Amino acid sequence: MPKPLAPSTPVSPAAPTDVASTEVRPKARRRTFSTRDKLRILRAADKCIGRGELGALLRREGIYHSMLDRWRKQFAEQGEQGLQRRRGPKSAASPQEKEIQRLSRELQQRDAEIGRLHELLALQKKVLALVDAAQKLVH
Repeated sequence: MPKPLAPSTPVSPAAPTDVASTEVRPKARRRTFSTRDKLRILRAADKCIGRGELGALLRREGIYHSMLDRWRKQFAEQGEQGLQRRRGPKSAASPQEKEIQRLSRELQQRDAEIGRLHELLALQKKVLALVDAAQKLVH
């Protein structure tokens, strides 16, 4: 339980308090590098030959060594095109592909419905056979 304020402690409404700030901070965003920036950093990294130069470059650019390795691999495999890759979902399917997918789903639904109808028809035949047999026994 907190101690009450001593009567000699002045309390003024304008005095600063230890209340946390209610200011909304902007959400952090992922840093992105253009192809030109990636090439510039790769060239600068290739020129680093002295002790600690590469580490200083990485700190100055604010990147990790793993990013540099990934960019080198992408550049070696596909050239500048490899450095242009973007993260996130792949491009949307073409209208024809979407139509094919829609029709395939519709076909599966219809096939399932036909299967259920065949089962109902077989059941109706069995019921009719039972009713016929029962009528023959009655007569």
